[in-house]
Amino acid sequence: MRYIRTTAAVLLLFAAALLRPEKSGALTIVDTSGIPNLAPEGVLQYISKMQNIFSTNGPAFANAFMLANLGGYPVGTSSLGGPGHFFAGISASLGLAHMEYYDHDLERPEGYYPAYAPNPVIFAGIGIDSRLDLLLKFFIYNDSIYLPPIDYSYAKLTSIGVYAFGARFRYQAVPRVIIFPGLFHFGGIAVLLGGDVMTGNVAFDGEYLYDLGMISTAAGDVGVNLNSIYSAKMRWYIGSITLEALAYFDIFWIFSIYTGAGMTMAYGTLTMQFIGYALGSAYPAGANAYFTTFGTDDLGYVTVISDNLYKPKFYHPLFIIGLDINLYIVRVSVESVVDMRNRSDVNIQLGARFQY
Repeated sequence: MRYIRTTAAVLLLFAAALLRPEKSGALTIVDTSGIPNLAPEGVLQYISKMQNIFSTNGPAFANAFMLANLGGYPVGTSSLGGPGHFFAGISASLGLAHMEYYDHDLERPEGYYPAYAPNPVIFAGIGIDSRLDLLLKFFIYNDSIYLPPIDYSYAKLTSIGVYAFGARFRYQAVPRVIIFPGLFHFGGIAVLLGGDVMTGNVAFDGEYLYDLGMISTAAGDVGVNLNSIYSAKMRWYIGSITLEALAYFDIFWIFSIYTGAGMTMAYGTLTMQFIGYALGSAYPAGANAYFTTFGTDDLGYVTVISDNLYKPKFYHPLFIIGLDINLYIVRVSVESVVDMRNRSDVNIQLGARFQY
């Protein structure tokens, strides 16, 4: 138990050092000099609409990375059993935010998109004593190892790097109890405390057609499509300290269901940078051809430079539920962590491990 108290003191001091205001910043510059007939209010509309895309989705991506950072420990037992017992395996977690995007019954704001954040890791655990375990995770990957061949007209991956590290102490506060031998056991209650860090970057180039909607011009309002060539970069750093309490229930010798609650204190930054060069075209076709270029539907060219920084909220209550399947040689786990701040952002994890 002294390990838990010492770890808790160190992590609380670390959390206090990280505690700072949750500020975000955004700057978008739109050069519309290539569209000479654009009215002054049209310039403001261009800037507002382009910035709205980042401001609407940036906080969601920050929260998705926060949730992904929590992943890496899908284990469906409350204790390994003491010194000499261990496990090792692989796990993949995916932070998900803005999942309301797929609910077509809800009204979504313009430029609203789902947010995804992956976090694959190698994870392991060792028994320290009969009721205390140490769980570890790590992952190091960048494009010097391998650059995935993601190459489409709208997005080509040009750079990627992901680095993740973490550790948690797990203490079996309530031991395992046999209720119906061979049928149903209460697997115990475990308390987990630890910290996680994830950092990385990703960059894309591509072409994209975006409908800006109605824009004011010198000749009146007109619908505008942007056919753009762009370069986009995303960089993130997330650190978190997490406390969880989980109860385990064993069915036969195959299945273990576990659930509980927790909290995490997170600090990090997510930077989104975008540079685009786009040809603006008016619609409906021919409706405003008298003020477009050479009698066509082309309005002219627009340059967009955007630099945005977002941070996740500091405190998040959590709900955890998971299923562990014992396949003799390999144990497979599926786990989900729900951010109770909004009850819609989630972390989904899948893990496989050898356990002895």
